[in-house]
Amino acid sequence: MRKVNDLFRLGWVLLLTFIVNQQILNGGTTGKIAGNLIDAETNEPLIGCNVLVEGSDYLGAASDLDGNYMIIGIPPGKYSIIATMIGYQKTRITGILVSVDLTTEVNVEMSSEVLSSGEVVTVTAERPMVVKDLTSSASHVSADQIKAMPVETFGEVLDMQAGMVAGHVRGGRSGETLYMVDGIPVTDPYNGNLAVDIENTSIQELQFITGAFNAEYGQAMSGVVNIVTKDGSDKWSYNISGYFGDHVSNHAKLFRNIDQVSPLEQRNLQVSLSGPIFKNKLSFFTTARIFKADGSLQGVRQFKVDDTFYSALDPRTGLGVDGRWWVKGLNLSDGSIGYAPLDLDSLQNFKTMGYRLGTGDSSFVSMNPYSKTSFHTKLTYRVTPTLSVNFNILRDNSWQRNWDEFFQLNPDGLQDHYKTGGSYTLGLNQQLSQTSFYSLGYSRVEYEWLEYKYKNPEDTKTYADLDGDGSLDLINVLGTQQLYSFITGGIQNSWFNRRTLSEVYKGDYTNQLNHVVELKSGFQARLNDLYRRYIAFDVQTGDTTGYVLKVKPQEFSGYLQTKLEFSSLIVNAGLRYDYFNSNFHLPVDMRDPDVYSPIKPEHRYIDADGDGYIDDQEPFVDSNENGIWEPGETYTDIDGDGKFDTSEKVVANEYSLAQRKAVWYKDAKPKAQFSPRIGIGYPISDKGVIHISYGHFFQIPNYEDMFNNPEFTISSGTGLNSVIGNADLKPQQTVSYEIGLQQQLTDFIGFDLNIYYRDIRNLVSANKVWETYDKRKYVQYINLDYANARGVTLSLEKRHADYWST
Repeated sequence: MRKVNDLFRLGWVLLLTFIVNQQILNGGTTGKIAGNLIDAETNEPLIGCNVLVEGSDYLGAASDLDGNYMIIGIPPGKYSIIATMIGYQKTRITGILVSVDLTTEVNVEMSSEVLSSGEVVTVTAERPMVVKDLTSSASHVSADQIKAMPVETFGEVLDMQAGMVAGHVRGGRSGETLYMVDGIPVTDPYNGNLAVDIENTSIQELQFITGAFNAEYGQAMSGVVNIVTKDGSDKWSYNISGYFGDHVSNHAKLFRNIDQVSPLEQRNLQVSLSGPIFKNKLSFFTTARIFKADGSLQGVRQFKVDDTFYSALDPRTGLGVDGRWWVKGLNLSDGSIGYAPLDLDSLQNFKTMGYRLGTGDSSFVSMNPYSKTSFHTKLTYRVTPTLSVNFNILRDNSWQRNWDEFFQLNPDGLQDHYKTGGSYTLGLNQQLSQTSFYSLGYSRVEYEWLEYKYKNPEDTKTYADLDGDGSLDLINVLGTQQLYSFITGGIQNSWFNRRTLSEVYKGDYTNQLNHVVELKSGFQARLNDLYRRYIAFDVQTGDTTGYVLKVKPQEFSGYLQTKLEFSSLIVNAGLRYDYFNSNFHLPVDMRDPDVYSPIKPEHRYIDADGDGYIDDQEPFVDSNENGIWEPGETYTDIDGDGKFDTSEKVVANEYSLAQRKAVWYKDAKPKAQFSPRIGIGYPISDKGVIHISYGHFFQIPNYEDMFNNPEFTISSGTGLNSVIGNADLKPQQTVSYEIGLQQQLTDFIGFDLNIYYRDIRNLVSANKVWETYDKRKYVQYINLDYANARGVTLSLEKRHADYWST
């Protein structure tokens, strides 16, 4: 009933959003061009002048009584506009750069002097260094700028932006950034990372917001990365690029052969193609990349995965002998090993003495190879001049092995790691009038990660351990607690598979009421499906542990937003509503969390006589199988020793697993929040703008923390050796304050200075310690940590002049 009521309240929020705008519910993928048209001689406003975006038959506007015009719903990029009016020269303005969520101001002076037929006055626009309607700190990077950067990946572009340090935004934790592609979130809710890779050649514009971002953006506490991809063009174009190289270092004593140059160790090839399929109707853009790296960190195949292991025990007595190591009954004396870690040189010395230490061929093997393929295709079909449909596919696959120093002599024992990411988006955009448009979208975002040595988890080689724990330990030789070891057989013996599927339904509507007021609203529903399977094998005990998780969390949101653009003041204000339901549970009794292995007797056995205690007769031999203890029904002396033994308890009245599960858990509560946000921009001159912003931000904790150890298994032994998740975690919250200054110093130099303070609450931490009834201890994730971040960001821009720029 509670879920029904929550969804009912959510329905009212979305219905209110719909009623306020009286239309179908684009956000975050377009900008606009606006300005004023005047007579060049009299400076009087021109009324009814037509302004059109060149190359488009639907993007345009007519000037009002004050000569103002505004063209909305323009994808980011470089454009030209044409202004026409009877009795005036036809005027063309070129080089106009449009950015997401921003207004590009283009004022036009038109002369009444009529030129010869067909002649057009052409003016080249200059991009202003100060963006007057930027009410919080943000950077916009165009396709041309990315092309000019000395970077190869999308992440390197981000690292060059002020406020981003090693994947962290303004002092925040990793996973606190929202990633969007063409208005659709592509963040992996499991850990907050990007679910699918995107290549630089696909990006039309990258918007990176670090301040108080607008209400249309949610599920982020630190920043927003909003990417708009390229559309197909009406003219054919292509691009082919590639490179090759190697990673070289002078640390050859630490890493084998790293000082040797192999020009083809890394290979990269990228191809892009764009053009029309049906002119003015259907166009496409596609790009593909293949990258391979053989790996620069090498091991030596001294051992194979099925080699016999070494032991510090005398095989004749089973006792430890200081300074003596044994292999297949052969004694290796301390004089042979010495008092240093057993390294490659030591092993080679043993082999020259006639000792066979392994069956490997001693060849060098890469321990960090990596390969990746990525693919992006976007189809755009213009149904009518004002209605378009696009289909966007992003996909990447990668394979890698990770360096592990303990496997240097057994490199074939390393696991393989496979990653697959995909995003498939269908979008519809319609211009309802010159002042309103909407977009609807559906997206399926997939992410899968696999870790294993053998694909089949039942493969017996996964559990190959022929003679011990797999470590060659020299602790006895050194006589200290320092441990030097190499794995001399077997593999990294765990198996892991994690898949996340997110289906996103999204709608946005924009209405420019007049040249001052813009209204925007939208909704989003995100239905997630998380699968995780883990298997681990203990080579010492032979025990196999693991779990399977299947859960379907749900997220919903709606927002209302307005933008007021006065000549001396810009205001962005909005309200956002977020709702989340983990659709999972927690144990009712945290001191007895594992339903498969109950600790407390009352949780395992039925209280047959109803006295509230588990009596001596419970459990009992239910001779007539009526489920109730009766006089005469006692324990059975199975082994005939005349005594009742614990192993002889007949558990006829033990709860079944299904009965325990029915009462063992409690559902996590849904979470919701309203988040107000406001940003104000105040031009102090034509070359300077001050902005102030404030906002509340809501982010659902990572699923990795919420659903960790989903069967609530507690390991035996002392210490805090088990961690469980918490599906009832509260949303993490940030309140952000910022003041900033944009200032142009010269025609080519300007800076952007921002001072910020962030109050961060409900951060997740593994700090709650529980003690079970049998005195074992474990840790649970809870909302505990508090943080605040304050700082200053300064970025300097030097446009290209005098042969250099920054």
